[in-house]
Amino acid sequence: MICIGPAGWDYADGKGVVYPHPAPHGFDPLSYLAGFFDTVEINSTHYRPAPADVALRWCERVDARRRFGNHV
Repeated sequence: MICIGPAGWDYADGKGVVYPHPAPHGFDPLSYLAGFFDTVEINSTHYRPAPADVALRWCERVDARRRFGNHV
């Protein structure tokens, strides 16, 4: 299976292009992208493994998107 998604979710140049600008209160770019894609690159793990608590919070942020991550 080939999964297509963006290379990350925390880039300033996405404001007003990919994300609403100004962002509504409580806006979460990762959760937002999970509504359109079934995968998102986590490029920070190229430098070091993510701490377990950080990875768990990422999972919680996309948990409502049943399609996201269910391609394994």
